[in-house]
Amino acid sequence: MKHQLLILSAVLIVTSIGVRLAGLARAFPVADSVASAAVVVPMVSAPAIVATTATPSVHLEPAPSQLTVRPMLPAAVERTLTNTSFIIVNNDTGEVLQERRSTEPVPLASLTKLLAAIVVVDHVKDWEAVVEILPEDLREGEKVVDPGNRIRFADLFAVTLIRSSNTGMMALGRVVGLGSKQLAEEMNQVATTIGLTTTVITDPTGLTPTTVGTARDISIILRKALERSEIRSVISRAEYSWPLYAPNGAILQQKKVINTNELIHPNALGSGLTVEGGKTGFIPEAHYHVAIEAETAQHRRFIVVVLGAKTFDARFQEAKALLEWASSIMPVPQNNT
Repeated sequence: MKHQLLILSAVLIVTSIGVRLAGLARAFPVADSVASAAVVVPMVSAPAIVATTATPSVHLEPAPSQLTVRPMLPAAVERTLTNTSFIIVNNDTGEVLQERRSTEPVPLASLTKLLAAIVVVDHVKDWEAVVEILPEDLREGEKVVDPGNRIRFADLFAVTLIRSSNTGMMALGRVVGLGSKQLAEEMNQVATTIGLTTTVITDPTGLTPTTVGTARDISIILRKALERSEIRSVISRAEYSWPLYAPNGAILQQKKVINTNELIHPNALGSGLTVEGGKTGFIPEAHYHVAIEAETAQHRRFIVVVLGAKTFDARFQEAKALLEWASSIMPVPQNNT
């Protein structure tokens, strides 16, 4: 009997302890939370943590072909620049190295003649023909040729581009069968064909401020013009001499002009650079422009366009600073020997 009572007491004690422990568990559920965390943490995968905490540039940077970071202009070059728009292009690759306001349309002035020259080359029939300058050709500007002058077509083409003759450009258009309006229309067609959407030609000489384009446009026009040997051979010359003829074919006199592009002259650029061709422009509404292609001693080619420089000399100083900077940042080709 005593044995049975002892067993019953033990059962009651154990039951009581179980009830108390259950109550404690309900009152303090911390152990359940810890247990739950111990289950969840191992299920969090490492890649998910890396993806949410890693630096984006490590995994999300664009492909190299999409990168658009350009080298900064040094302070010395920045100080040279006035309130101009400009662009400098690696002409071997088409890569824009630097630009500023290069898509802002401005009056093109005589840079327009580069586009006119492309059209004239497509229409000329006889480069050796002697043509006469007529009164109807006369336009304002420097009098390189005058009404009554008789000159070979090839010489007229050269002095028109080298000395930026407005009268000469009108005579060229007339001789190839294009009046001022027709020449302007064909220039606009060429601009559209080569992908220029902001160039608008209202006058083939560039005298009117309604003839507009951008620095980017001019860099493309210059590249296209230099593809024509007839143009490249002319706008790469520092000076040019030619004869004027009498009606009977006799030579009346020899004339000479100096290129308006001062950077075309020997030793005008440092760092082993030589100018391969270019053009200048000016009207009061536009200020001073220059567009040139230059080549380094390692045969790297650059095109630089400066539009709207405040003075005659400033355009050349700015273009020179940009060209010398561009040549300095390009690696020297290594010979594979």
